[in-house]
Amino acid sequence: MLVSFFLGSLRQALKNKQRFIVVPYTKDIYKIIKILCDRGIIYGYTCGSLGSVELLLNTDSKFNFKMISTPRKRVYISASKLPVVCYGLGFYLLHTSLGFITDDEARLKNVGGEPVCCIF
Repeated sequence: MLVSFFLGSLRQALKNKQRFIVVPYTKDIYKIIKILCDRGIIYGYTCGSLGSVELLLNTDSKFNFKMISTPRKRVYISASKLPVVCYGLGFYLLHTSLGFITDDEARLKNVGGEPVCCIF
């Protein structure tokens, strides 16, 4: 539940060109934040007080989020059937048995999972 809240608030903040956002801290959200930092969507983050994380967002570029798996409609994809997003310019965020990883890592480790969202 918190992951979908985090991704929704991140999508709205990027759409409204906000520079900072404060989200609750969980282990799953922290893993997603590290992936988004590596991809350049988030410039940096600091752990705030009372279990929150402050994020510095990249508002220079335009990123589109497409939610794929929802609580009402669960989707699972094997590693061999993962599609390429926008000719390699985007990526899937997958929830696997190894935690949250990108589609590139899933192909390398030959692990399938539940695609949470597509970012391009």
